[in-house]
Amino acid sequence: MNPRQGGWLIFVTLIATMVLAVVELPAFFPDWLTWLRPRWVMAVLFFWGIVAPDRMGLINAWVLGLFFDALLGDPLGLNGICFSSVTFVAWSFHERLRMFRVFQQAAVLLILVLITEAAKMLVRDLVLGVPASFLFVTSAVVTGLVFPVVALVLGFCVRRVPVE
Repeated sequence: MNPRQGGWLIFVTLIATMVLAVVELPAFFPDWLTWLRPRWVMAVLFFWGIVAPDRMGLINAWVLGLFFDALLGDPLGLNGICFSSVTFVAWSFHERLRMFRVFQQAAVLLILVLITEAAKMLVRDLVLGVPASFLFVTSAVVTGLVFPVVALVLGFCVRRVPVE
């Protein structure tokens, strides 16, 4: 990513989403609110895969996933494969997805997050012995609901700082 051509904006947004994903909720919030946290990194990767597919590649998403695995303590490569698959779908169909309305893009992202979260749940159950729970559906729905806001904010940033 060339920083002179807006690569710094992509980098800053991805770092900000990783911070949002890792930061803990205050102690006075109930525990069930953690299931309502959106998958910020997937939403932003999906956005950049649609808007700037030549700037956000599969290797970038995979390396970001490796860093995310290290942050969360997940099995190495789990988030990398999930982030790469979301980026691949956005990258492969970016011309078609650009013609969609933002709510249709959010529906596609919701389906992708559902699939990747189900795969993560299965791997965590098999490898780490974490009991399976179907509460991942709530985070996928919240991610789909939050994506129009993410697209609006990042679209405003792209209009201010051209990402070529």
